[in-house]
Amino acid sequence: MKIMTFIALLILLNIFACQNQKIVQKKTLNEIKYSEIEIAEIKKGLYDTLCVELKKNQIKKIVEILNSKKESELLKIMPKYWLFIKFKNDSIKKYKIADNYLGEFDDYIKIETKNNFINVYENNSKTKCKIKTRIE
Repeated sequence: MKIMTFIALLILLNIFACQNQKIVQKKTLNEIKYSEIEIAEIKKGLYDTLCVELKKNQIKKIVEILNSKKESELLKIMPKYWLFIKFKNDSIKKYKIADNYLGEFDDYIKIETKNNFINVYENNSKTKCKIKTRIE
């Protein structure tokens, strides 16, 4: 009986001790610098060979969106488009675009310009991609 009382007391102490701790972390997407970007392209599929190369003003808008410090959400979404950014140090980042979400891995931020990326892809001429996403 004393053991049961002791165990119950330990459980209650643990419950009250952990009550004020918050486990949720607020996360944002990593910042990128416009001056470090060499080229940016949008593709419809991950391994498509045709893509739309973004102009400088479009790249600036994307950098503003990514650096907006919006809190990201953890989501599992099938991307409709892919955004590839190649930096001057030859590193490549890929972002997923789905409806009004833009994300890297499974962290997404909500964007207001819902159809902006769709319009950029659909209304511009497609060329052979300059950013290699796999060994060809």
